[in-house]
Amino acid sequence: MRAFGVPSSGSTIVAMLYHRQGSTTVIVAMAAAGIEQRMVDHMTRRESVIALVALWVAAIFVYLQLANSKLVLLAAGIGSVMLALVALRPRQALRVADLCFRYRWVIALAVFAVSVLLRLHGSSIGMFDELFPTQSTPATHTLFGMARSVRSDEFGVQTPTFFSQAYNGYGLYSDRMGILPQNMVLDYFAPTWDITVLGKPLAWGYLLFGNEVGLSWYWCGQFVLMFMSALEMCLILTKGHRPEALLGAAMITFSPAVQWWFMPHMPILIMYSMMLFWMGYAFFTSSKVWQKWLLAVAGAVTIAGFCLSFFPSFQVPCAMITIALLVACLVRDRDRILFCKADLIPLVAMFVASGGIVVRFVAISVDDILRLMHTEYPAGRASLGGTWKVRDLFTNVVSLFTPYKDTLEANNSEIATYVHFAPLFLLLVPRLLAYLRKRSNRDSIVCLTFVVILLVQIVYMLVGVPRIVADVTLLRYCARMHNVYGWVATLFSVWGISALVRNPDILSRWEKVVWPCAFVVLQLLLINGGTIEYFSQFELRGITVGYAILPCAICALGGVLALFVHGRRNLAIVLVGIGMLFVGATVNPIERGILAITNHPLSSEIAQISAREPNSRWLTDAFHISNYAMANGAKVLSATNFYPDDEKWRIVDPEGAYATETNRYMNPFVDIVEDKSSVELLGADAAQVHLSVETIRDLDVRYLLTTHDYAATLGAKGIACEKVFEQDGYAIVRLSYEGA
Repeated sequence: MRAFGVPSSGSTIVAMLYHRQGSTTVIVAMAAAGIEQRMVDHMTRRESVIALVALWVAAIFVYLQLANSKLVLLAAGIGSVMLALVALRPRQALRVADLCFRYRWVIALAVFAVSVLLRLHGSSIGMFDELFPTQSTPATHTLFGMARSVRSDEFGVQTPTFFSQAYNGYGLYSDRMGILPQNMVLDYFAPTWDITVLGKPLAWGYLLFGNEVGLSWYWCGQFVLMFMSALEMCLILTKGHRPEALLGAAMITFSPAVQWWFMPHMPILIMYSMMLFWMGYAFFTSSKVWQKWLLAVAGAVTIAGFCLSFFPSFQVPCAMITIALLVACLVRDRDRILFCKADLIPLVAMFVASGGIVVRFVAISVDDILRLMHTEYPAGRASLGGTWKVRDLFTNVVSLFTPYKDTLEANNSEIATYVHFAPLFLLLVPRLLAYLRKRSNRDSIVCLTFVVILLVQIVYMLVGVPRIVADVTLLRYCARMHNVYGWVATLFSVWGISALVRNPDILSRWEKVVWPCAFVVLQLLLINGGTIEYFSQFELRGITVGYAILPCAICALGGVLALFVHGRRNLAIVLVGIGMLFVGATVNPIERGILAITNHPLSSEIAQISAREPNSRWLTDAFHISNYAMANGAKVLSATNFYPDDEKWRIVDPEGAYATETNRYMNPFVDIVEDKSSVELLGADAAQVHLSVETIRDLDVRYLLTTHDYAATLGAKGIACEKVFEQDGYAIVRLSYEGA
């Protein structure tokens, strides 16, 4: 048995199963993985009882607050039995955990395969069943939780865009969402039969098996790779300490920030960054030539995918942070580096291959990239920092409960944060560095690297930088710095917890009480009126209980921190596991299949018309309805464009009066007016487009999918309207032009 802990991958896999099956049994595996041989006796009945109480409190809360959550009670029962077995048979649990860790990637692959075979995913496409409640055949496909309207970037844009590629032959360019073809690599890196898809293994399922398998492949693959990459990265940061690595994997994968933004580029770039980190470390410390070549091939794919996921506000800081932490860990562990001149061959081959993929794409897409880079949004957005507040350096307690009650400010995604203890560990840095240097521990290099990264981020967030500095350092692209900060803060917290657990004499007895209490006090002092108003929503039998939940949640954060510093790591890991599943795993639903998009009379009618008339142009009232029609084969002018369709806007706005409003990534809302066409900006990425009847004629629109009756307006200008289908208040109207 290893001296510093038993393997954690058993709970890695169960954690992935949790997200697919709604099972809180992951907590049990986390407990098993967190127990060390020298601490077996410390997983006492009393600690097991505490864990069981926490498990059932969380399960009952989820059941009472979240729709369609009966599975959580069954899962809690199974988890209780397994927790009891872990407490009663700890040595057997250790052996199972060790075996699971040894074959963790094999088990991860098996979990991925089974999940895809079951067609499981966490997409919120179930929102379309709410918009169109009439189904072709009765079907239940939501296994747990609920679709989220705030996830419109995913269910309303990205998923339908990917689906539309099936009607485009998975070509690099698509005219399904406008007049001029759109570059589909720039459009959320959609699946294409192009060499660039090598950098997007998550999209391979679409190309190989179609939309149903593709959606499951994408979700399950991202979840598995996110968890496993976080686990491997934290193993390196903590020098192989598996319990803390498992803790980090759970804190990152199940964080509100990752789960609320799951699918768009932000979490994918975090995943790519962690993959590049551990692959780079493994390359320089591996002794086997075949492993280095395998890592070089995987690295080429990952680098290409990272570079072609066009999202500078994450790409720039993530790239810098990954390189800095990798160099720090290699310097710390320089005795383990095994590198010779022959290793330059796979290393150079990796950069040549990834560079070739990226350069080729840039060469053939230069006009599209320039068009994207000269948009008002997102390219025109320049962030100089200084817009965040001190409370943004801490975990936003509100985001821990948004799966159950929507926030009253911004939206759930915008306020989502990571769960971390970085402010406390920053205050402890002098003590940590003094202790490590006194013992000639090279972990101080990693500590200093974290401190420098976090201080740069904090100065940028709270103070800001001059424009010239932002341009030179590329910080101008970091409009989402608080999200990147949360990721680094979580990694630093895991490293700090590992350091305190392995060196219990860093803090004196009284400090082990004072510091967790200080953390709780700081969090309490940062409570504002908005936070209090949010928690006032929680009621039980007419009594407001939110005012009690708020301080209890903050005290719980301080409590697990106190358990760590007092050496009760195993119980702390179990409790953190319960907490992370509570705040993250319930964000997205557990769905099976794609019937929410395809199982409506409306979707069948759209598909039939589009099959007969594949080039007929459609318009709808709102972008998510447009993209729904596009996902079923229609060519929709009002679908979301990742960069402007200049030809379309030339017809709508020939004088260029609305060039600023249209020059952007846009989700359009459309109506038809008798007056001149105009565009009204609703937000950075949304606009109300008022189209005149003459513009409808110039665009050669053949079908409307609408809730409005435009027959009189269009008929007055010689355009005949024929209602060919109606469902749930939405009508498909065929337009005929005089003289056509």
